[in-house]
Amino acid sequence: MASTLAQNVPRIPPSRMPTAIPTHIKDVGSSIGGKVRLVGTAYVYDVFTGLMLVGYESWSIWVDTSVCFDPSNTKSVPFLREYNSDVMLIGNIEEAYDSLPPPSLRDCRALRGFYSQLILRAIHIQGVHGLDIDCWNSSVAV
Repeated sequence: MASTLAQNVPRIPPSRMPTAIPTHIKDVGSSIGGKVRLVGTAYVYDVFTGLMLVGYESWSIWVDTSVCFDPSNTKSVPFLREYNSDVMLIGNIEEAYDSLPPPSLRDCRALRGFYSQLILRAIHIQGVHGLDIDCWNSSVAV
């Protein structure tokens, strides 16, 4: 029975699958409407809205995590319980309907390059403990 169901599922040829372009957070403004892969530090997570603020150096963007996990069950997502955990995200950059509120952070360096009119609609989020984010972002900038 399972093999019959698998045969009936339409498969997307690899040449037609949308590719997530590795992008530096400071360059997301030029990727509106596109699928990107970002790496950064999760500064803030709001359980009520499912928004996460992700940044690198002085750049930051709100990320809608509602598709990725249930906000009420953060026990299954270990990087949400860690302070300033590093994450990799894949999703679509969209213009926000309303201007998103600036985050209230003690560390104001994340506000200098804050994208208040953009949001990343994440389809995949994972913790990347031990990844050299400086190296990753410098390789993306090439």
